[in-house]
Amino acid sequence: MIYNDTAKNIICNTNPRVGGQFVPLGFTGANAFTTVSNCNPNFSATQVGSRTLWNPVPNIDIGFDLAWYHNNTAFAGTAVLPNIPARPAGNYTISNADILSAFFRFQRNFLY
Repeated sequence: MIYNDTAKNIICNTNPRVGGQFVPLGFTGANAFTTVSNCNPNFSATQVGSRTLWNPVPNIDIGFDLAWYHNNTAFAGTAVLPNIPARPAGNYTISNADILSAFFRFQRNFLY
């Protein structure tokens, strides 16, 4: 998604800045990033997948699914996170993300 300059301005400039760095909208309290070094909400995503299915006998399926997902962010930079139960405090790097998933299934179909 590509945000126009008006949207970027609303997202980036309606939030307080700490030490000249952006604090994301809605990130307040104990679960907030203290600072984020880059404010650009643009992103894009790519997904590719494949599925193979074999029927060795009637009503039984054996399958294998493979999928790859890539999130390309323009928000790349660093963030400082305070200490919360879910994650330790410290400096974090915001960057692109990849997810690779594989599923193997054995399925019995009951037809009435």
